[in-house]
Amino acid sequence: MPRAILIENVPGLVSFERGGTLTAITSSLEQYGYHTSVKILSAAYHGVPQTRWRTIIIGTLTPHNEATVWPQPTHCAQVRANFSHNFHGKDILEQPSDAPSQAATTLRDAISDLPRSPKPLNSQDAIAQYDSAPTSVFQNQVRRGSTGVYNHFSSNLSEINLERLSHIPPGGNWTNIPHNLLPAGMQRARKSDHTKRYGRPRWGDLSGTILTKCDPHWGAFFHPSEDRVFTVREAARIQSFPDTYHFTGSLAEQYAEVGNAVPPDACPSDWNANRNPSWERVMAGYIHEFFGYRFDDHSDTALKAAEKQFCPFIGELCTKPLGRDGERSGACTIRQSSSPTPVICCPHRLYADEYKVLHIIAERTFGRKLTLYPGRRALAHAHAEGGAVAIFGHKWGKELSCQRGTGSGTTSQTGSSHASTNTENLRSLPPSKFRLSIQLGTTGTLEARSLSLSAASPNPRWG
Repeated sequence: MPRAILIENVPGLVSFERGGTLTAITSSLEQYGYHTSVKILSAAYHGVPQTRWRTIIIGTLTPHNEATVWPQPTHCAQVRANFSHNFHGKDILEQPSDAPSQAATTLRDAISDLPRSPKPLNSQDAIAQYDSAPTSVFQNQVRRGSTGVYNHFSSNLSEINLERLSHIPPGGNWTNIPHNLLPAGMQRARKSDHTKRYGRPRWGDLSGTILTKCDPHWGAFFHPSEDRVFTVREAARIQSFPDTYHFTGSLAEQYAEVGNAVPPDACPSDWNANRNPSWERVMAGYIHEFFGYRFDDHSDTALKAAEKQFCPFIGELCTKPLGRDGERSGACTIRQSSSPTPVICCPHRLYADEYKVLHIIAERTFGRKLTLYPGRRALAHAHAEGGAVAIFGHKWGKELSCQRGTGSGTTSQTGSSHASTNTENLRSLPPSKFRLSIQLGTTGTLEARSLSLSAASPNPRWG
């Protein structure tokens, strides 16, 4: 059985049949030996630019800590729960205990860089170009690796809906439409009902919940400043899909693919929907690279590597076991819960491409090119060559015995001396994708130095 199970549904699941359905789900999981927890989470608290509450059920074969199993909110958002959130006498609604440091991601943050004139429906394969450079952190993230804008087309509005839309200002809804233009059923509705229908959000707002189609009769799907509904790509952005994720099928099928999904940004790396959740959280942290690829890389190559448990660094199956049932770890770099910076945790990731990373570390640490030798063999070469670097570990002699670190992820050194991090060498390094903290010792003097190396490429190969 899988070590962990995650189930997602609408908030109404909590009150449906007076909680009977949700109770049946958790009871069934517990009969199979799972420890369960239930919570209603808001996607807006995790950087998703929409009001989207969802019931999440977690089941794990090993006991988990109720206080730490759930992700902590990262964004401030003004969202209101208009549904029941009491389950077995307990309030299960996500409520930030402290004010998160980041502001909510707005529609402007999410879609303002996309072309203002979407492609016509008869050119669905066409690639549009961005209107501007990224103007927000969110846009930088979703555009990473993208060469253009796909799926940027929308449903055509009928003449009557275009006329209705002409009366709706940003921030307005169906109540702004003249009575004689309203659908017959809504002519009898109270002004306080259905406040999202025919809505046109403001640029500075969160979007309403993205559904399986952007039908204005269903919700607030009009564009803030154009007379149309959201395109598939805009809906995908609002769901936090990266621009490299392309949707196929008919227009209706593409909208359904987007609306049915759990927003990727609402899933911490340990819940990534395309990975086995039981593999993701390790060593009080989160996996950053998985079977050679970033946790948020949804390319076919990355997904196939995870499916086959294949390590691209050694060209064969991952050799790191996870438990006793044949599963493999796949963790290449991890990020501690208390730190935003990932570190390498796999020797195959470290030793890729003929130990190139070790050569780089040695040169930048000691300020000159020195030959790498396994273990104590370096002693024989140090004086003749004016210095050498001794490497201990995988294929380099006996493993160096290290004391258990007492800090947050640092390695304790067991030699005769300990030096501080060489920050001068860091100033010329390229932008950080992950950090490698390692300690090296020169031969002869047995001097130890530490270096934090920032690597520019997120790809599984160095160079």
